[in-house]
Amino acid sequence: MCIRESNHGLSSAVAHMELGVLLNDSKLFRKAFLNYEAAIKYQRKDGSLPIEVRRGGRAMFYQGRAMNALTVIAIIAENQGYNIWDYQHKNKNFHNIVKFFIDFTENNEIVFKYAKEMKAPGPAKDYKMQDLDGRSSSNWGWLYAYATRFPNHENVKRLKQWSANKSGLNNYQSKIVLNFENVSKRNFVIKAINALNDIGLKKYARNYGLEINLDI
Repeated sequence: MCIRESNHGLSSAVAHMELGVLLNDSKLFRKAFLNYEAAIKYQRKDGSLPIEVRRGGRAMFYQGRAMNALTVIAIIAENQGYNIWDYQHKNKNFHNIVKFFIDFTENNEIVFKYAKEMKAPGPAKDYKMQDLDGRSSSNWGWLYAYATRFPNHENVKRLKQWSANKSGLNNYQSKIVLNFENVSKRNFVIKAINALNDIGLKKYARNYGLEINLDI
């Protein structure tokens, strides 16, 4: 495990990657691939990201932030002709990371054994109460890009089933279903784009006098 696969490392890589595209610098562009590979490689078998899910009540908040950055890297690569969505390392891939997030919403206790480490939890001091705002695209920005690209994946089929029958859904399931159902709505798409852009790309671009738009 290293800093490359943290949400901060991934966010920095996003900025370098897009600048690499704009400046025609292959070294900057390919830097993000190393970060993406590291996140896939160092995830646990259950799909949790060790450096993120140890963070107390914000374990899943930061897992979601890392997923946002991974999504942006995959989108930028896609726009340049590279498909890294299905990159695998020993049967571990991005789908597995998404599955852990969905598994968590169904059974939030699966993160407790990691979150109880309470590493830099910020204001969320109770690791048994995960700080996930159902209205914040910071937590759900990845969902639009994922659900629209993989509508027939088991992860998305699972959300469709919950959406079709909401009886018995817990609070976390209700939040992810709400955002899943918003995928087709324009306002949600705008929020998702803003969340993915705000990862740090715009800040880096302004330093170079550039204007960035991200099409998801």
